[in-house]
Formats: sequence, structure tokens, C-alpha cells
Amino acid sequence: RGGEGGGGGAGHMTAAERTALAALRNDNPPSYFDALVRLARLVARSRHVVAFTGAGISTGSGADLPTIRGKFGVSNQQLRDEDFDPASVERLQPTAAHMALVALYRAGFVRFVCTQNIENLHPLSGLPDEALWEAHGNVCTASCPSCGKRFKQPPDSKMCDVCWDPTSETEGFPGGPKKRRSWRTGMLKRTVLSHYGAKVEVSERARLHVGAADLALILGTSLSVHPFAKFAQQPKKVVIVNLERTQAQEAEKRAKSEQGVRLHRPCDAVLAGLLLLLGVTPLEFGGSGGGGGGVAGEPTAAAASEEVGRG
Repeated sequence: RGGEGGGGGAGHMTAAERTALAALRNDNPPSYFDALVRLARLVARSRHVVAFTGAGISTGSGADLPTIRGKFGVSNQQLRDEDFDPASVERLQPTAAHMALVALYRAGFVRFVCTQNIENLHPLSGLPDEALWEAHGNVCTASCPSCGKRFKQPPDSKMCDVCWDPTSETEGFPGGPKKRRSWRTGMLKRTVLSHYGAKVEVSERARLHVGAADLALILGTSLSVHPFAKFAQQPKKVVIVNLERTQAQEAEKRAKSEQGVRLHRPCDAVLAGLLLLLGVTPLEFGGSGGGGGGVAGEPTAAAASEEVGRG
């Protein structure tokens, strides 16, 4: 495989790996272990895996999650001190599922991630911008509608440092070297959707990756919001990990076929098992902007290679 440490290769399992594999096999119904093995084989043998994530991967992240609507769902209003407070989501931390996706990406198994979530946990986990499409925006970022500049950490003024000239007059006419077209020029706006049904801007990078995908790894989403749900169903092969039935009947049917996998289990547990079977080292969240716990995505000694049959 491509990517950092993406190769399988021969090797001897460590004692810890053998213990973990035995627990995975013995502490679960045989049907669940068999499904995990099928999942690992699908991922290992696919050329271009794209993950699609929803709120289900963020359960247990440490706080009530922001939603598209509500306090953090205002994208068409000026940012104000009282309603733009990234500190309110600082207690959130990436879950084991977030970190597993980073490990799978760095090991070359997952090529791209599309998410409906807006709580900033994918970027915080260490997943790079070029591997991520945040379909509904990010509560911790803002953009300038005048010039398009994006801010990962909006300035205290809530104004664009390119378009806004603090020496200009309130009406926005002569008064400074940067003449504002109007008093609103340079006011930052949220990058999250204001309501369900709002237009979703699909990045060209996301279109290319989804178009090239031969396997969709759908995690923790009911597939009820479009166009996200439509993109998730585009790849030929589908894996769905979600506690409840999704609203995509055709995708459910394909996931339950011989060419897919359907698991009604928590994402954290399923991805932990997937890492073990693929021989990829799990990651722990190590603070702002990335994972810790060793080399991210470094393969272990080909754990469970017999079951996966990577070849």
C-alpha cells in the first residue's frame, strides 16, 4: 500500500497483539468477528477508500456537541463576542474513531474523509486539510465574504485583516488607505450552515476523491442530509457502521450484500478492531493539532494477517 507505513508484509505478532486479537475473537459473537475480518479485507484490497462521518463518531468526546442550528448555527450574521466562542468547544477531544481515521490515512488505507460534523474534531485529531471536506462547515473558523479569506483563528476584531481598514469612516467612504465599499466590508461570517436546506459548497477535491472511490466507509451517520448522503452512496462498495438504520435503503442493501459490511456497533469499537486486523498502530490524542502515542499509522507486526489475507 501507499502512504506512511502502508505496507503489510510478514512479521511476528507481539504478545500484546496476540492477546488483543484473542480478546476480539473470544469476547464477541463469531458473526461480529467475521464481519470485522470482511471489513479489514475490503479496506486492504480497495484502491481508494473514502470515509464519510457523522455525529456518531463524536459520541463521548467530552461535551454536548454543537449542531448546524442553534447557537453555533448562524452563518449569515456578523460574528460577535457573545456568540463566537471557540473556547466553548475546547473541552471536546477527538474520539478513538477520529484518531483511528488519522492512523488509517497515514498508513494509506483511507485516502479522504468527508464529514457532516462542525465541531472541529477532525482537524484537531491531526487530519490534514487536504484530506478533509467539512460539508457543513466548522464552528471554529470564519471567512470574509468580501475577499474569501478563511480564518482558522478569527481575530478579536472579528474583521478581515485584508479588507477592513480601521481608519476608514463608519460609512465606508474616504478616510483611509483601504477604502471600504460599505460599512459591512470585511465583517467575518461563520463557515457553518445556517439551516437545513442551505446550499452546500462541494469542494473540487472532494468531488475528485469521491469520484475515484471504490469503497465508502460510512461511520455514524443516518444519511439523511443531502448532498452529503448522495456522495456517500456513490462508490460501488459500501460499509455502514451506525447503531440505527440509515435512511438510505439502497446503501443499506449494498452494505448487507457479499460486497459490503453492515455493523450496528459503536464506531470506536469497530475501528479499533479494524486497526488491529490491519496491523496499524492505534493513536492517542496528544493535544492541539495531532496525535501522540508513537508514529501515527505505523504498522504493527502484521497482526492478524492470516485472517485478513492481505496478499
